[in-house]
Amino acid sequence: MRVFNILLLILLFCCDSREENSFSLNGKTQSDANGKVLYLIDVQSGITLDSTRIENGKFQFNTKLPEAPMFVKLKT
Repeated sequence: MRVFNILLLILLFCCDSREENSFSLNGKTQSDANGKVLYLIDVQSGITLDSTRIENGKFQFNTKLPEAPMFVKLKT
C-alpha cells in the first residue's frame, strides 16, 4: 500500500495539467551586429521578456511567455 501511495504522489506531480507557453526563436542578422544585445519586448506593456547576445550573426531566444498569443518586438 505504501508503494502505491508513493507512485500516486509521483504521478500527481508529473502530470500537471497546466499548459506552458514556451517560445523559441532562432534568427540571423547582419554580421556587424555581433556582440550587441537583442531584447524581446511585450508591445502592450513595454516589459522586456527576454534578451540574448548576437554571436556570429545569429541569435536565439528560448523562454516562457506569460500568455499566448501576444505581440512582441525585437530591439537592440
